[in-house]
Amino acid sequence: AFGLFAVPAGWLADKFGRRRLLLLSAVLGTVGSLLFFLSQSLIHVVLIGMLLGIAVGIFMTAGRALILDMISGSRAAQQLGFANFALVAGLAVAKLSGIGIDFLNSQSELSGYFTLLGVCAASFFIGASLIGIIKVDLDSPGPLPNL
Repeated sequence: AFGLFAVPAGWLADKFGRRRLLLLSAVLGTVGSLLFFLSQSLIHVVLIGMLLGIAVGIFMTAGRALILDMISGSRAAQQLGFANFALVAGLAVAKLSGIGIDFLNSQSELSGYFTLLGVCAASFFIGASLIGIIKVDLDSPGPLPNL
């Protein structure tokens, strides 16, 4: 689902604006993460996973488009470096969190996974809240002013 929505999300972000797509992604991600708590079968897990794949595909594309809109020409490489560092740092923390998930699962069956899903839902929700307070016009065409 990620691969199927990453490219169309770019077109949608250009047409409808980065903020709208990022908010849609956050809502889909929050709902998808919470739906995992209710899943009862492998089919549920696959369908919810597809929903999360769509959310992440939209987020990665619209988020990168927003970053490109916000960077300045004279320091573009440095600013992209910070964005890439944030992405890689997040991936590293996610991988290291596996240790905590395993520990929680050893204490109580599935508690680590439920914690992970709760953190994911909260992260999507917080992301949506933060998008809502950005003061610049994310939906206007063309580059944005330096922040």
